[in-house]
Amino acid sequence: MISREPRNKLPYPLRVCRHKRLARNNAVTIAAGFRFNTGIILCADTQYSGAAKTFETKLFQIRHRAASLVLALSGRYVFAKRAVERMEANIVAIPEDHLSKGKMQDAVEAALRFVYDNHVYTHPDWGTDDAPIFNFVIGMYSPIDGDFLLASDETLTADMGDSVCLGTGAYLGDYLSRMYTGRSDEIDKVLSLAIYILQQTKSYDQSCGGESEFIVLWDDGGTSPIEKLGITMGERFSEGFPTVIQPLFYALADQKMTDDELQPLLDRAVRSMKEFRQAAQLGGLVEGLRKRLARLKRITASPNEP
Repeated sequence: MISREPRNKLPYPLRVCRHKRLARNNAVTIAAGFRFNTGIILCADTQYSGAAKTFETKLFQIRHRAASLVLALSGRYVFAKRAVERMEANIVAIPEDHLSKGKMQDAVEAALRFVYDNHVYTHPDWGTDDAPIFNFVIGMYSPIDGDFLLASDETLTADMGDSVCLGTGAYLGDYLSRMYTGRSDEIDKVLSLAIYILQQTKSYDQSCGGESEFIVLWDDGGTSPIEKLGITMGERFSEGFPTVIQPLFYALADQKMTDDELQPLLDRAVRSMKEFRQAAQLGGLVEGLRKRLARLKRITASPNEP
């Protein structure tokens, strides 16, 4: 005989979610992570758009003994901040000789489950465009297993390989990330690409903006403080790149153009590139960031005391 007893009830109300995307008051946002030859760099914009524009950091870091965690947020700030607090408490509770990737990942997911089960899935806006969803790009260093680049999706985390972009601006970040060539790149090259991706995303939609922020997790577990990049400098570089490339794009499509006709365009592109580099001072900016991060690596390489 078939039992008519109801199945176990879900711990939160089940609602149909017609639009699985971040809340409107958080669009557009982007958080990204890239591996380079000696670590992982995370970056994000700083603007939150609602009834008024506000600016808050979207980068966080947790250190316990020799273990490190850096996070870049995409989504609702207060809910995510509570999750970071729970993550820190969970990781600090892990004994020093048990700080494996698996234990740390379990601690992160336990914190995500706590916030989602108690505050997100039970929220009146759950299942609507305004649901308080948040996700993280995560750089994790385990003194037992090494460093990893992960991403969260609600209550789960998974390895992302060498690069990942999250948020409503992620589709543009993924497209621009095609220029990324992998973890063998040095920090200068990856940092330049991260600056470009963030500035292009911010220039695409007025809801995404503010300063660009970066944080590095080195492959020995050291972390940098959060580094900021001003708006104007990046905008100059973002505007310069398509200006240089556009004539070459049309020249590539012009089958009637001879090599002799192509050469002046190449020469002009080189001159324009030099002019924009000088005007934006991007090379000096990247070098300055790289030197500060390298100096901070030496300062922060030793694990924090409990």
